[in-house]
Amino acid sequence: MYGSGMPMLFFYAFLAYVVLYINEKLLVCYYYREPPTFDEKMTMLCINIVRWVPYLMLPLCFWMLGNRQIFETEVFQIEFKSDIKLSGHTISQALTHMDPRFMTYNSAPMWLFLILIVHSLIKYFFFPDEGEEEDEDD
Repeated sequence: MYGSGMPMLFFYAFLAYVVLYINEKLLVCYYYREPPTFDEKMTMLCINIVRWVPYLMLPLCFWMLGNRQIFETEVFQIEFKSDIKLSGHTISQALTHMDPRFMTYNSAPMWLFLILIVHSLIKYFFFPDEGEEEDEDD
C-alpha cells in the first residue's frame, strides 16, 4: 500500500518473498516430518483478502503523490514555536487535481479508484451471482 510513496518497498517485498519461499522449501525438505497442511481454504481466504488491496492502495497513493511539500517543495514557515505546522496538504486542495482537463501525476490513482468502484457496483447490482459458484460433491 505504501509502495507508491516509497518505491523501494516493492524491491524489499520481493526479497522477503524470495527468502520466505527458499526458507519454506528447505524446511519442508529437511526439517518437517510431515508437510504443513495448507489446503484450498487458506488459499481462497488469501485471494479474498488480497482483492480488497486496490480499494485501500489507490486513495492512499493519490494522497501521498499529492503532497506538495515533498514533490513541489512548498514549505510553510513557522514564526513562533506555538504556531501550528501547516502542510498545505488538504483534501480540498488534493481534489483540485481531479479535474480531467488538468490532470497531474496524482490524478490517475483516484480516477482508477473511481473506475474500480463503479465497476464493482455494476458487478454487484447487475451480476450478483457471478463468481459465487459452489462445487457439489455427490
